[in-house]
Amino acid sequence: MYLVMELQTLADGSVAMPPVNTFENWQEAEARYHSILSVAAVSALPMHTAMIVTGDGMTVRSEHYEHGEAAT
Repeated sequence: MYLVMELQTLADGSVAMPPVNTFENWQEAEARYHSILSVAAVSALPMHTAMIVTGDGMTVRSEHYEHGEAAT
């Protein structure tokens, strides 16, 4: 089982987490992961993250985009 998570860091520093997506198939999980990252790349949020985690809690992939003055 793969869990695909999205973390959205807001301007005030708080973090929002939309509902977690669960997949049995790696390809479907990876497709959802890249879908989140395609939005994150152009997001107005200070930080926008996508993660794939296994059912037992191991992080498989994680990437984020930082936007604004602190972004490099």
